[in-house]
Amino acid sequence: MKAVVVLGHRLMDDGHPTIELGKRLDLGIELFNKFNVDAIIFSGGMANPLARVTEAEVMRRYAICKGIPSSRIILEEKSLDTIGNAIFTKELVKGKFDELYVATSCYHVRRASFIFKMVFGEGYKCNFDYCVNTGKEREFEDTKFSQAKIFFEGTYPCDDGKLKKRLLKCDLYKGNVRS
Repeated sequence: MKAVVVLGHRLMDDGHPTIELGKRLDLGIELFNKFNVDAIIFSGGMANPLARVTEAEVMRRYAICKGIPSSRIILEEKSLDTIGNAIFTKELVKGKFDELYVATSCYHVRRASFIFKMVFGEGYKCNFDYCVNTGKEREFEDTKFSQAKIFFEGTYPCDDGKLKKRLLKCDLYKGNVRS
């Protein structure tokens, strides 16, 4: 079975999506329709506590307004970053989906594809061939990619238990996510 995964992006303080998240979301809906996948997964927790809503929930509301059946929407609402997107999405798709189309920003593809490969391993086909150009490259992306490589040092692809324990020890997740 196939699914589209839309990676979240921090919401504005008022709970509205940023332009970048809107573009990722539109791409995800386009891929959902183009490839007639079985489900669309919105991945993103409450990275901005002032928003008082998860990224996944905001994406769900938008998708329903665009005609996506709620029965084919899956929410991943624990993640606070790209590593979390991959780890918590894998928990939802394990044994259900074997091919994923990941919708994100073009500048983000290198890091996100590396992370998903480390989390999902070879047993899943994670397709990063489609991305949205946000009109800007993120200066800090090289730093974020280096941090991701450090996170995965001493692990191997599909090392689910070790990866989740390591994630939950990160300052970003301490006290913010239930196992």
